[in-house]
Amino acid sequence: MAAVLTRLAAISATTPFPPWTVAGAAPGQAEIDTLGGSQGTDQFILAYSSKVYYDREGFGGMALILNFNPGEDTVQLKGPKESYFLVLADAGLGAVRTDIYLDKSPLSQPEQLIAQLQGISDISLDIPYFIFL
Repeated sequence: MAAVLTRLAAISATTPFPPWTVAGAAPGQAEIDTLGGSQGTDQFILAYSSKVYYDREGFGGMALILNFNPGEDTVQLKGPKESYFLVLADAGLGAVRTDIYLDKSPLSQPEQLIAQLQGISDISLDIPYFIFL
């Protein structure tokens, strides 16, 4: 059974941690969570220093991030940037998205899709809107 999350879509610098409460043992497992940014700076937390959310082999969970603004917003990930890669994808009807994958091939495990940035096509892991813990 998937965890049931009650969450703020994105958090600001004044939001206390964690920004959601968990009614289950595996947040991000077998879920597609929609996270939407608002006006101003948003921080999309996909990991903490001890955990990557949506890293569940075979369970298909991921975050769908809407209204990401590369000029203001950030995405928080765990580990070095070399542990991730981005794929530009067709979101249908002429729209684009960028998929964020956790690269688990050094561990002989399949890559894990952890998030999709809807409407974003020109993005790089080398830019400071990605925060690596």
